[in-house]
Amino acid sequence: MKVYFNGNYIEKENVSISPDDRGFLYADGVYEVIRSYHGRIFMLKEHLDRLKYSLGELRINYPEVYEIRQILENLIFQNQLETQDITFYIQITRGVYQRKLKFPPAHVTPTVYICPNPVDPDLVAYQKGVKAITVEDIRWGRCDIKTIGLLPNALAQQQAAEAGCQIALFIKNGLITEGTHVGVFGIKDGKLITHPGGKAILPSITRGVVTGLCKKLNIEIIEKPVEHAKVYDLDELFIVGTTPEVTPVLELDGKKIHDGAPGNLTLKLQKAFKDLIKS
Repeated sequence: MKVYFNGNYIEKENVSISPDDRGFLYADGVYEVIRSYHGRIFMLKEHLDRLKYSLGELRINYPEVYEIRQILENLIFQNQLETQDITFYIQITRGVYQRKLKFPPAHVTPTVYICPNPVDPDLVAYQKGVKAITVEDIRWGRCDIKTIGLLPNALAQQQAAEAGCQIALFIKNGLITEGTHVGVFGIKDGKLITHPGGKAILPSITRGVVTGLCKKLNIEIIEKPVEHAKVYDLDELFIVGTTPEVTPVLELDGKKIHDGAPGNLTLKLQKAFKDLIKS
């Protein structure tokens, strides 16, 4: 598989990351994951806008953000991925320098790595739903920045796997914020409930797509966190993300959500999402 690394298109196995890279030493970097459906890159501008925001918040100087579009198109062509469903993983770190906490001098350039990955969707989970657990949200206070420092997410996801579940949802001060790599929505009495934007959650691109679909479908949106204590009062619960798209949650911490089956509005939004991709 050809990847992009610091200005060159090379085979993935030939990529060499310096042990002095600040991403390796300090998780000093940001990332994006972008979906491409049969050569059509989905919500590209929105993803690149978020990447630019994350870079800006960490003060990593990489003005070529919007030139990434051409890199992605080149990778599709060079790897003959025009007919495949893939994701692009994009990682940009502050670059290679001595192991010192303060920022390196201005002449140090960022490390840029972009890799396409074939998607093998879990159709059973997508169609029949997933099981989830809740974990305490111990992440740092800037979850709006898509940083590569994901240790709390990894620990939570491992805990979910060991519990026989597919996802972990974070709880902070008794409220559901988001999942390890997904946004979270509840539905009650035909109304969609989701955590408001801000520093407590990632500005999810798929979340924005889903709220836009709700507006078109005249589904009322209430931006407030789902209370953990009241989650079982919901009629439906689902997660959203670049890979899972819109996926029902049937059980949380071993207890059913409503009747334990995918809900009507979740399925309606699944279909609307698929229709949008095809349009």
